[in-house]
Amino acid sequence: MRMISDGNLSCGEINPASRGRFGLDGCHVCWWRAQARQFLDPAGISVGEIALGASRSSVQAIAGEPVSSLTDGDQYPDFVVHYMDDRVSEIIVTSARYRTRDGISVKTTPRQFLARHPKARITCSSESGATSMTYSKLYDAIPDGLAYGQDIFQGRNREVISTLTVHRRDVAVKVYGTLRPCRA
Repeated sequence: MRMISDGNLSCGEINPASRGRFGLDGCHVCWWRAQARQFLDPAGISVGEIALGASRSSVQAIAGEPVSSLTDGDQYPDFVVHYMDDRVSEIIVTSARYRTRDGISVKTTPRQFLARHPKARITCSSESGATSMTYSKLYDAIPDGLAYGQDIFQGRNREVISTLTVHRRDVAVKVYGTLRPCRA
């Protein structure tokens, strides 16, 4: 592994060939194994060798067969890849095994995320199912290509799930459900 820097952001790079393969240049997000820990440096371009803009077949060649698959996305054990026109449009991290170098993970609180990204845009939405309701709050650091989300599922049980989403810099993350005013 070697370290690279663009003057503002330094990150580790596993496979320099992935940049050419996906037609990307500049510093990009990397996942790597270091003593059984996974690190993510947000830069709004890729997660390891899975890059925004990569084809679905390229993702499956790198990550293997998904756990489940729909027209617009593939679910893997620790992340979900969304596609637009069969190209990666965002990568949603669902596992606490991954974190940014400055400590942001799915275990981060909204307050901690906002301390690092004070200008993050906050968006709320809701979605109802046959026997449940989901309320979502998304904190999107649009210029950084990183969003932190909290989904509260209310049905027979109540469950809170946090996510980190890597998306294109300067493009807001996709919001699922019906937009609504945020509750305190």
